[in-house]
Amino acid sequence: MISRPGAALLIAVILAGLLLGLAVIAAKIVYNSCATEDLLDRRERAFWLATAGLEQGKAGLARDPDWYTDLPHAPADDKQWLQLAARGTGGALPGGTFKLVRERGMPRLYCLGSSGRGRVILKLTFQAGPFKSLSWAEL
Repeated sequence: MISRPGAALLIAVILAGLLLGLAVIAAKIVYNSCATEDLLDRRERAFWLATAGLEQGKAGLARDPDWYTDLPHAPADDKQWLQLAARGTGGALPGGTFKLVRERGMPRLYCLGSSGRGRVILKLTFQAGPFKSLSWAEL
């Protein structure tokens, strides 16, 4: 038996504090899991938007091999330039948007897919006239 008055109250307050701390930690874990899942979902949507854009770009290049949206830029695969300054043609689909960028005279086509905070840049290397896809990669 506890012989001091108020000792039971002190134990109850300490126990309540520990349970509250555990509840806060559990809530943070659940929130982080949901936020991560949402970001992964948006990134996957952005990937498929970029893929759809590349398909549109391939069809356009097959029709007109001289089609381009911007002048050549150095260095190649400059993500910041592609996202912020490159001129391109775009499109919107229900899940987000995409932007196609082709530098004049260069055998590469970029597509930037965007869905919320999810962003993906795909690069297609091709051979002109007759059009032939050689490779593609994610930057």
